[in-house]
Amino acid sequence: MRYKGILVVIPTRNRAALAKNAIRSVLNQRNRAVEILVSDNSTSQQESNELRDFCGQQNDNRLRYVTPPNPLPMMTSHWEWALRQGLNSDLNHFTFLSDRWIFMPGALEVMSNIATSNPSKLICYMHDRVEHHAKPVRLHRHEWTGNIFEVNSAHLLSLAANSVMYDASFPRMLNCVVPRGVVNRLNERFGSVFSSIAPDWNFCFRALSLEDSIVFFDKAILLHYALDRSNGQSITRGVMTRDYADFLANLKTALNASAPIPGIATVWNAIIHEYCEVKRATGSPKFPELNRLRYEQALALGITWIEDPVTKLRMEAILRAHASLGPCGGEPSIGTGAESDVRQADRGRSPIASGSARSLRMLLGKYIGVHPPDKDWFEFETTEQAIDYAIRFPRLPKWNWRAAPPPDELSGSIRLKDVASVRRPERLTWKFQRLLDRHISWRLHT
Repeated sequence: MRYKGILVVIPTRNRAALAKNAIRSVLNQRNRAVEILVSDNSTSQQESNELRDFCGQQNDNRLRYVTPPNPLPMMTSHWEWALRQGLNSDLNHFTFLSDRWIFMPGALEVMSNIATSNPSKLICYMHDRVEHHAKPVRLHRHEWTGNIFEVNSAHLLSLAANSVMYDASFPRMLNCVVPRGVVNRLNERFGSVFSSIAPDWNFCFRALSLEDSIVFFDKAILLHYALDRSNGQSITRGVMTRDYADFLANLKTALNASAPIPGIATVWNAIIHEYCEVKRATGSPKFPELNRLRYEQALALGITWIEDPVTKLRMEAILRAHASLGPCGGEPSIGTGAESDVRQADRGRSPIASGSARSLRMLLGKYIGVHPPDKDWFEFETTEQAIDYAIRFPRLPKWNWRAAPPPDELSGSIRLKDVASVRRPERLTWKFQRLLDRHISWRLHT
């Protein structure tokens, strides 16, 4: 298979303002071998009109707006319908972009390079996030190397079975570029690409059941925000939002029915539900049996994040009634996207949080080129400030990026030949920035 370009499918429902941001993030990419399919499943005519008018105003032949004949009740059925519209494209690589996510500048150019070198492989990448359900708003960013690794799919399934989750490397269609060949194999094997309740994780385990390995790009090229409109975030916090209520109203089956303890509504249980669904459907020996103790520990951890006390007590009672291996003490090694979005330990206030410090950093970055200090999180007053900061000051790679191994959970993965994901002038600039940061730190502590 030869790489021809990427079709970005943006499924959306009653979120015109967010969808417009997602569309802009694709149209502003340098890579021209990209097309966008916006699939609008809105039930609000006002939202539909706003988004349709916006798409028409772009006057860009790369952008196509479609709507189902009638609003589809389930997210899964909408994703399946949208992808089938996209398969009519001449392009042979596909990705889904949530209307709550945006691509970082230059992201699709890098993915084009990687896909050109690995045209038949499913390619995953990381995403950073903005948490704004509480104040101050926090920007969380991954460390990265820009290296490319081949990861065995059986290893990923083993991580899931043991409640060890490095979710950036799990191909969920929202964080990966998928060749047409993989889509065709899924259709041939399952009769569809998506199924069940959570189409992203259902796709993930289906794909891992068929593919021997995937390619993992060790860098975040997406920014995840608007968590108040996320079903996963609503489940994690135990908060009923209008989006989550809409999701529950259209469910045709019991939530997490295939999970060992179906009555517990946490994101991890939803993931395990999809794992069990695909394991049962395929009968594949690639799927290990669940580590029951680690699974129950993961559920216990998820329950601690539920904010509604009544819901929390009910979930704790269900877990006690079904726990098979005694008290679920300790914490599993879990880092799922939705669940780790919830409360982080209070590590103090970042200097960038204050208005004067942030303004000074912005001026230094704009006029002198001084990069702010690298941290995995920063604090801001508004979501807009956090997004602007993430775009204007992308995180520098790890200091030992050239020789850095894959993340711990992916140890044993094979590093593939670099495809110049980061241009050499940028690397030289970053090296100078590292020396400058060390000098400033030395002056401050002497």
